[in-house]
Amino acid sequence: MKTEKIFSLSLAFIPLFSFADMNSCVGLANTLKEYNISSQSSAFLNSAFDQYCDQSGATRSSGGGIGLDMVIKAIPIKFTGSYSSTEEGFRNFCKNYSSVATAAERKFSYEEKIATKSLETIDSCLRIAATGAVVTHEIPNAKSVVFYLQSGSATKLELKGLFPTPDDGVLCKSQVEGQLKNITEETYTKVEPSISISCSRIAKAQSSGAKTYEEQVITLATNLGNYTVFLPQDERMPIDMAQNISNRVDKLEASNFELSAKTLSLENDSNKEKVALKFVVVTNAENCPDGWTSQGLVGWIMHNPDYSNNVGKGGRFNDDWTWTHPRLCKR
Repeated sequence: MKTEKIFSLSLAFIPLFSFADMNSCVGLANTLKEYNISSQSSAFLNSAFDQYCDQSGATRSSGGGIGLDMVIKAIPIKFTGSYSSTEEGFRNFCKNYSSVATAAERKFSYEEKIATKSLETIDSCLRIAATGAVVTHEIPNAKSVVFYLQSGSATKLELKGLFPTPDDGVLCKSQVEGQLKNITEETYTKVEPSISISCSRIAKAQSSGAKTYEEQVITLATNLGNYTVFLPQDERMPIDMAQNISNRVDKLEASNFELSAKTLSLENDSNKEKVALKFVVVTNAENCPDGWTSQGLVGWIMHNPDYSNNVGKGGRFNDDWTWTHPRLCKR
């Protein structure tokens, strides 16, 4: 892969460029919104600290450069304090947030990875914009990304290839010399005066019907430096899946209602049985079952031919009858 090496630039050596060029990089912050990452979240703040600050709380040489006012404005004022310049705002942030960043062991979340890559993309955009040219992108939805390249009035931009990783996760096309062509590693074209490249992510179907877009990195190699975009893994349900889930929930709720009705009916039957059956006799004068209270032993006279089981045998009543003494229990 042929790439152009990018160096960090200090504030003193960044030339002035037009507001329009700078403004083209501002919209890149929308990448965070696309993935529901707040600029006040620890994921964003940790990423900003790593990008622009040293662990000691000092600013890096590239921190506070022209065009980074949109980053400092997104940081909560409790970390930036009052500042008269972007550079001062970054100094305050680095100093104040250093204690938060080192107070506990940091866990590098996936959201932080997205935020970090987004800030790196903004940095690349600003460096190219400093030459008077423009390279930026938009993410209309989870399955596509659109790049925009424009040469400057004094600086000509050249595209020296598009490098996707993995190389089978995206398909990119653009109008080149009046024809729709695939944009690949082999593509070389002069940007005169501008071109747009539309890339479609290739989804993998799951057994559930959902579509999964694997993590994707796309790098545009130019004569003014590389421009890299990170696209997180994403999973989208099919259009009818939500309705199917809703239908299943409705059926489960109906089944639950039916089960509740049956349970209530059984409870009513049990209550009726409890009312009807207040006493029970325990054979062999054993203890009463749980929930029952002994009322003592009782005396029954059983006909000798029917006396085939031992129910607390007593004495002889006469030649045909015998006393029995089971235990009477009450509920």
